[in-house]
Amino acid sequence: MRTVTCPCEAVFEADLPESVDLDSRPRALEEILEGTFLSARCPECGTVVKPDLPVRVTSGSRGMDIQVVPEVDRFAFYRGAVPLPSGSEAVIGYRELVERIRAVRDGVSPRALEVLKYMLLARAQQDAPEAEIVIEYAGREVDSFVFDVWGLKADEAGVVRIPAAVYEKTLSELARKSSEEPFSRIFAASYRSVRILEADPDEELK
Repeated sequence: MRTVTCPCEAVFEADLPESVDLDSRPRALEEILEGTFLSARCPECGTVVKPDLPVRVTSGSRGMDIQVVPEVDRFAFYRGAVPLPSGSEAVIGYRELVERIRAVRDGVSPRALEVLKYMLLARAQQDAPEAEIVIEYAGREVDSFVFDVWGLKADEAGVVRIPAAVYEKTLSELARKSSEEPFSRIFAASYRSVRILEADPDEELK
């Protein structure tokens, strides 16, 4: 049981897991994508609450061992103040977990996606240098990869499609790019995301 606080200020105990193995509970993969995973109904007001809690998601068949760090702990994690289980890779917040599970479902390389996200982020920041922009992988279409771009407009995502040929070229160059800046830094530790560059305010996208 885990403690959950509802927006109505009710505090209650809910049967929410601290870890889930997708091999033994495959339905959990769909629950993550549907947004029903790690949620509980408040007994006071009836609201379905999605608490920002840590959870470990594993799958031996997929070589996956992910620790979800709560979004509220993002900058503490950047400072090294949030430890991870040995051997785990970090994602921060439920949205990053959904993004990673989409990549698993679609059979695409998370690292190649981060390279593409970096390219999109650099382009978006040329148009809006003061905006706090976040790029998310939204899914795969027949001939393209779809990304949502948040931060250019309030509460609204722009949609960008990258041709599949660009993804394949990125994938073929991934080994070389991984040893070059800034990708050597992005892929250096347990949190392999373009957002790690937020940890250094002097880092500039090029």
